Amino acid sequence: MKKGFVFLLLSVSLLFAFSCSDTKSYGEMLKDEKKAIKQMIQDSAFVILDDFPADSVFKPNEFVQLDGGVYMNVVSWGNAKRAVENKTVIYLRFKVRGLLGTDTSYVDITGNNSYPTSFTYPLNADYGYSFNENSYLQYAFLSEGTSLPLKYVGENGIVKLIVPFKKGSEYDQTNGLPRYYAWLKYTKFD
Repeated sequence: MKKGFVFLLLSVSLLFAFSCSDTKSYGEMLKDEKKAIKQMIQDSAFVILDDFPADSVFKPNEFVQLDGGVYMNVVSWGNAKRAVENKTVIYLRFKVRGLLGTDTSYVDITGNNSYPTSFTYPLNADYGYSFNENSYLQYAFLSEGTSLPLKYVGENGIVKLIVPFKKGSEYDQTNGLPRYYAWLKYTKFD
């Protein structure tokens, strides 16, 4: 009888502890993300286009939605050199910030004194993640979403992105954190 009571008490305690947890459900993370992206688009007066501009020139506030909910604005198309799947090592520099909670500060690795981070194209789960150095930056910021623009831009291409957590880094996916890349440049293809 005593064992049964202890087991019941332990079960109820665990159930209570888990029900009071700070962990959000996937549905709650999606709801928060949708609200945060919508708010950012509204606050920044971004215009979401149905398709790429006819003249291929984006205004600074115009974005087009790509696969998986990634929004892209092309600042510069870069040169004609294109990334080759599973061969090209991409170097990039970027300014980024999170769009939810307390993770809204900018990370800036754009200057000549900052070391660019790199990955082997494409960066997605189908091909496996292939990071080349600077593992913290890659874990926190590089993702399928940051490699999607390489379907459109070449070496030295510059884009702005809104990346939902589903297309974000491992960190973003774990924490339900969408990100805004205010400036992302593909600096060198090896």
